[in-house]
Amino acid sequence: MPSCAQIRRQRPRPGPAEEAKRISRRLAQAPLAIAWNMSRPGVTSPIVSATSLAQLHQIVQAARLKLDAATLEGLDRASA
Repeated sequence: MPSCAQIRRQRPRPGPAEEAKRISRRLAQAPLAIAWNMSRPGVTSPIVSATSLAQLHQIVQAARLKLDAATLEGLDRASA
């Protein structure tokens, strides 16, 4: 009978869609998208707009959001 570690190693890596869903469960989609865009090389200022105070709060949240390397890698894979 295989051990738990062996079973975990046999599991396939999640596909791009599953990876994006996993990440977006932890973070709101708008701030996540803006923060990821701002992390891209060559992007100096993403163009954003808000029609409500709630949207403005999400934009401000995105500016403060620092995505870790694993999250960036997952989003890069999902967008490829």
